[in-house]
Amino acid sequence: ADTWTAVFSREIAAIGQARPDVVCLTAAMLDPTGLGEFAARFPDRVFDVGIAEPHAVTSAAGLALGGMHPVVAIYAPFAARAFDQMLMDVALHRLPVTFVLDRAGVTGPDGPSHHGMWDASVLPVVPGLRIAAPRDGASLRQLLAEAIGTSDGPTAVRFPRGAVGPDVPAVRRLGGCDLLAETRDSQVLLVAVGPMAGPCLAAAEELAAYDVAVSVVDPRWIS
Repeated sequence: ADTWTAVFSREIAAIGQARPDVVCLTAAMLDPTGLGEFAARFPDRVFDVGIAEPHAVTSAAGLALGGMHPVVAIYAPFAARAFDQMLMDVALHRLPVTFVLDRAGVTGPDGPSHHGMWDASVLPVVPGLRIAAPRDGASLRQLLAEAIGTSDGPTAVRFPRGAVGPDVPAVRRLGGCDLLAETRDSQVLLVAVGPMAGPCLAAAEELAAYDVAVSVVDPRWIS
């Protein structure tokens, strides 16, 4: 089965081909975050700064000031280490830096130090930072392109570890959100963040058996 990281890996390499201004940075997580293919194709446009997330983010700010669009690919739990740099070096100057946060959520066998538990609650306080939570491979590709296409401030794309699962198509788009299930005279609205789309759709189906009309929406951008 395809993994979230593999989908990102292919897409960032394709974006790199089309966008020579895109550079990638990481902190001793080159292959685990899926930057291996990008590095093989564009070795002079990828920077591994070692186990130093603050340095990666400050370097990204400098590259953005120099006219590049940096993509900082790190594990979600380690974004906390660079919070000050995200705030003061990137957000304060409204710089176009994209953070790709792999292993968002509970990561199972990686252990408690690697659970990406805090980014979705802590990072929304960073002024101007827009955060996307893709629900499947197709939305990961789309949201990554939208994030890297953003030039007036920082963006983040967060996704979990492991298999990506089948795509979850939208019925239609409504005010920037994807409507995943639309029921006439809905009594309940479920807001599905990222990969919770599948469980929310399953819950809607189960509730329908009890004559509870449910609609499901995916906000795509959660902050």
